[in-house]
Amino acid sequence: MPRFRPVLVSAAVLATAALAMTGCASSATATGGSGSGTAPTSIAIGLTSAVVSLDPADAGTVRSDRGVAASVYSALVSVDAKQKPHPDVATSWKQLSSTEWRFTLNPKAVFSDGTTPVDADVVKWNFDRLLSPTSKHSISAYLQTIKSVDVVDKHTVDVTLKGPDVSLFLVLPYIDFLDPEWAGTHQPATEAFGSGPYEVKSFTPSGDIQLTANPNYWGAKPAIKNVSYHVYSDATAEANALITDEIQFAGDLEPKDLSRVKQVSSLKLVQAASIRAAFIKLNTEQKPLDNKQVRQALNYAVDKKTIIKSLLGNSTTESQGQVLTPYFVGFNKSLKPYPYDPAKAKKLLAAAGYPNGFTLTIDVPIGTYVEGQNITQAINQQLQKVGVTLKENDLPFATYLQRYTTLHQLSQAAYLTQSQLSTDRFLGLFQTGSPYAYWENAEFTDDVNKGRYALTTAEAASYYEKAVTVMRDEAPVIFLFPQPKVYAVPKDITWTERDDEWILPADFGVAK
Repeated sequence: MPRFRPVLVSAAVLATAALAMTGCASSATATGGSGSGTAPTSIAIGLTSAVVSLDPADAGTVRSDRGVAASVYSALVSVDAKQKPHPDVATSWKQLSSTEWRFTLNPKAVFSDGTTPVDADVVKWNFDRLLSPTSKHSISAYLQTIKSVDVVDKHTVDVTLKGPDVSLFLVLPYIDFLDPEWAGTHQPATEAFGSGPYEVKSFTPSGDIQLTANPNYWGAKPAIKNVSYHVYSDATAEANALITDEIQFAGDLEPKDLSRVKQVSSLKLVQAASIRAAFIKLNTEQKPLDNKQVRQALNYAVDKKTIIKSLLGNSTTESQGQVLTPYFVGFNKSLKPYPYDPAKAKKLLAAAGYPNGFTLTIDVPIGTYVEGQNITQAINQQLQKVGVTLKENDLPFATYLQRYTTLHQLSQAAYLTQSQLSTDRFLGLFQTGSPYAYWENAEFTDDVNKGRYALTTAEAASYYEKAVTVMRDEAPVIFLFPQPKVYAVPKDITWTERDDEWILPADFGVAK
């Protein structure tokens, strides 16, 4: 897997670069371009995880919710395919101190009616909504470092932090803006009134979505006017839809389907290195997974290399005993994968008081993750060799996500893939107190907090390297591999795959 450059950038560098920016670009136009060809008027995109809510405050699923939210709404800043910050509602920004940033807003920014401004009051209301102690929105978890957002004047806001945050500009693009007055009389989960390049034409919760270009968009106009999203039960059904031209773009392809999709003359395949870690999350709040020796034993009992070869076509490599990949600041090069050692696994299980093994219930979302069901079954066969049996609980993704986050009712284990753009937000998913964690460890939590508020990237990296070392030893997950990432893209459009995995229709240009 190729090595990526770090995504954590010093605040001073961001401030210097930002001050030179005075133009306006949407989060959905940063990498697009009209080219000189003939633009297709529409495109259909396939999904294997449905959009459950249109509310951008709950848009946590990257390839579905987030792509739609960032197309319909706008944020203070955007990032391009390589996570370089660009203006969106904010035309420029400057750092007032290590914990204060001032953003100047674009007076032309309006909602889709063409008259309602996206002004300082709107920005503050949206941040306050997420910062509220009673907020249950998933995006609220991204705002750990933000203390307050205050209005300076109609077109200026100040963001005050709890401490320095060198990854702030990787977080701000997730904070999309609703109109407060509209939100008070409508249902943001099922309705939309945004200020982005597209409007929602129709939406069926957990079903298909249609977008159309916003005629009153104040930024660069998207090249493709009409966009539809179609939801499929799994990646093979999505591949079939590509072959029959029901859809023209997909980002959830599995290795076993690639040879068929390659035969479609209108498509090209784009393979990208993934920052998304696949693992088995272990619920340490339940026995026997509250025992570290048990968790370590499960890691030794899984033959990751065989799974990668037999099910994933050698399209990825085993994780190095951490959820981070070389993309991230804090990736610890000194850590090694848990080797496949069933004999050692049996010894650890016996030492933990489980010489005859046990049965674990594992939640698996249906058709959501690349070969998710098959990988789980392969792991089950391997674990049975050391006396452990997995009882698979297949769930629709929406139900799975609700159990995992909102209800905090995860079974003893779950097949999962996760990522964030910044190390602190990614590792923050495992910190004590996080609804995503199902694990408590004071040392790990302290190291992540110290990295989060570090003054420099190097200082942050040193704390994160310590944190992932603790995590490898404590083994709150079965470390597997980065999830493979292959896209099918029409040959008549231009598009650059994004590090963040967002699929933004306004990024599409026209091939020359």
